[in-house]
Order: sequence, then C-alpha cells, then structure tokens
Amino acid sequence: MNSQGLRYAPDYNSNNLNSNIMSKVNVKRKSLIKVLTKNRDIHKKEYAEAYSGYVQLCIEALQEKLGNVMDAAKAPKDGPEVKFEMFFQDLMSAPENHVQDFQDVIDMFELSEDSKLAIGMDEYKKYYKNDWLWSRGWELANKAYVDKFHDM
Repeated sequence: MNSQGLRYAPDYNSNNLNSNIMSKVNVKRKSLIKVLTKNRDIHKKEYAEAYSGYVQLCIEALQEKLGNVMDAAKAPKDGPEVKFEMFFQDLMSAPENHVQDFQDVIDMFELSEDSKLAIGMDEYKKYYKNDWLWSRGWELANKAYVDKFHDM
C-alpha cells in the first residue's frame, strides 16, 4: 500500500495468477482469425525480407572467399603461400520461417463451430500482441538480414 491507501495489482505472470485476475476472456472467433491472418502476413513479409538479405550476404561472402581462393591459385608456385580463411564469420544460420505456426492456429480456429473462443494470457500475447516464444530471438537473429534487404 502506498501513503494514500491504494493497493497496486501485481504484474501478470503465470506464477501469480489467482482468482482476482481474469484468467480467460471470450473473443470473437472471426476477429481472432483476422488478427492472426494479419500477423501471419506480416511475418511472411518479414521472413521474405530476411531470407533475401541472408541470400545476398551469402553471395557476398562466397564471392569474397572465391576471390581469395582465386588469388591464392594465381600466386607464383615458388613464392610465399597465400593464406585465406574459409570460415564465414559474418553469416549466422538462415532465418526461420514461422508462417506455419500462424497457419496451424488459423486452421484450428476455422474448424471451430463456436462463434466465441476463450483465450488466456499466453494466447492473448501470441495472437494479439504477436509475442510468441520465438519472437525475440527471431527478431534479433534476423535484424542484419532485414537490414541488408533494405540496403539492396
């Protein structure tokens, strides 16, 4: 309690869920499908950008390595050895495509005959806030690829 006698509600997390906090809400199925479809389409576009940027970075890295190998091949055989690395330090793994995560949920909800669906906080975060378990890692891992796409 503060000096005015007001009590603050705790921040939500799955450990402090109790009867005083709403645990489920009913949402219109069609509205939820619409939100998921929009979020899926956004992810599809972002993935396409990340993948294009990734491909461009791969091409540039391979061209650089090929140039190094070609330089080494052209070096005089009796001259000093031309050293080069084949390690691709600037490339991480390819971006992950999570479109199917969205599509699976959309398909499931389209099968439902209910006009309203009950969702909890975890579902709300994923479906409405687009905050999936993989979201933060995906954004961080793909930022360089998306940036490269926009530089092209």
